[in-house]
Amino acid sequence: MTELQQERVEWENLNKILMRHGLKPVSLFVPQSNRNTSDMIVLDGQSSQGIRLALKTLAEDIERQQKVMQGLMEANRCLRDVVRLEQGRASRQEQRAKELEIVVKNVKAKICQLEDEAIAKACQQQNQVKELQKDQQASQLKYQQQQEKLQEQEEIIAHLQKELRKIGMEERQRVATQNKMFCQFCKRAPRSLLDQR
Repeated sequence: MTELQQERVEWENLNKILMRHGLKPVSLFVPQSNRNTSDMIVLDGQSSQGIRLALKTLAEDIERQQKVMQGLMEANRCLRDVVRLEQGRASRQEQRAKELEIVVKNVKAKICQLEDEAIAKACQQQNQVKELQKDQQASQLKYQQQQEKLQEQEEIIAHLQKELRKIGMEERQRVATQNKMFCQFCKRAPRSLLDQR
């Protein structure tokens, strides 16, 4: 392959790269064509090689920049997805926190209600205990009074029984004495019909 053919192949490869990036290809001069040469630029081999190298380097830089841009765009898309996920998670956590706050508030209110009810019940029970203690004291006092009355009545009954026994004994003695005196009287008296009566 001649040097000219080699250069043409290199330009064709470079044109493919340029067109891949949306740039216009460089037209090569064909000596047999009847085109007007006034709008053409003729380059020597060294300049042509320098331009090819510059264009190739530029195309490679563009490719690298495009890859970097694609990477940045992909990273940006991933970051947006992450941010969207985090925002959704934060929103759900915020909603959950609000729900938990409502639950805590309700629990606190229920605790306060139960404490109030417990205090009220304790006061009521304390008042009932005081009333029961008063009733117990009154019952004990009444029981003591009844015991004292019972003791007094038992003493009176014992005294009355003693008196009754004494009276019974005196009555028996009186009757015995009366019978004895009657018998003695009957022995001394004449036995007439009137005496017998």
